[in-house]
Amino acid sequence: MGSRIRHTDPGTRNPGAAGGVGSAMHDRRSLRLPGFDYSQPGVYYVSLGAREGLPLFGMRRGGRVDSSELGRFIVGQWEELPVRHPFVRLDVFGLQPTHLHGLLVWRVGRGRGEAEAFGRPTRDSLPTVMRLFKAGVTRDWRARGGEPRIIWQSRYLERVVRNRQELADLRTFIRCNTLFHRLCDRDSW
Repeated sequence: MGSRIRHTDPGTRNPGAAGGVGSAMHDRRSLRLPGFDYSQPGVYYVSLGAREGLPLFGMRRGGRVDSSELGRFIVGQWEELPVRHPFVRLDVFGLQPTHLHGLLVWRVGRGRGEAEAFGRPTRDSLPTVMRLFKAGVTRDWRARGGEPRIIWQSRYLERVVRNRQELADLRTFIRCNTLFHRLCDRDSW
């Protein structure tokens, strides 16, 4: 793949810090483009990880992924994103046992010209929609009595797709993500 994808590193705790200033929560560096308005039209790649990289969303069996009940629930919620957020269109997405990859298209006319800052969410932005998605899945899953109670890694990977080649590369990556696990037939591309 010609484009590079950087993965979010949750950081490490500063020894001696007890969750306050100096902890990973306050010291971690954002991978977002500085000053970029994530509510403007465009295509965004996201990867949402399961808590501690556990296979909460399914298991690999016989060369394919069998989704767990939680995995099927997450896919159903993902497919509802355009209903909850009409300015979002789904492109390809794929569920793996430990993560969900997806491409989201923000429709024309949504940009607000402002970058989101910590503690100041921007309405209709990618970070806000992802926060609402993860929180909604967790809330609704818990309301059903589902286990585990904690589903997600605290952070997620996001990337602004910058051109058609990168979009094609990411579509291939998502469709054949299982190639990394030696489960995808390269001839099926």
